[in-house]
Amino acid sequence: MKSVIAIVSKGADRPKGFSKPGKDHERPALWLVSERDAQKICGSTETVGQNYALFYFNIDEKENRNFAFVKDDGRFNVLLKSLSVNILQSKEKGYTHPYIKCLTNQTTG
Repeated sequence: MKSVIAIVSKGADRPKGFSKPGKDHERPALWLVSERDAQKICGSTETVGQNYALFYFNIDEKENRNFAFVKDDGRFNVLLKSLSVNILQSKEKGYTHPYIKCLTNQTTG
């Protein structure tokens, strides 16, 4: 199963163009990874800050969870390398999952 890593932020850390997530709003997603890699990423204390946290959601080709890839600002690069995470899809790597959009000019900070 594949998982999408989403960033949940409050206040000024919310990516530009994203309002508070609700029923009809898209959630900012950083990467599409395997479920095992998602567990490694979200299990790290480095993925939780005062105003943000990373969460993962398992997805398949039939469901739409309203995610959109945003630009990765690189703050987790060292962690991803240390965990040997394989990023399957992202804004930078391209996107092919039918239910994840790629938004232009979006950042995570």
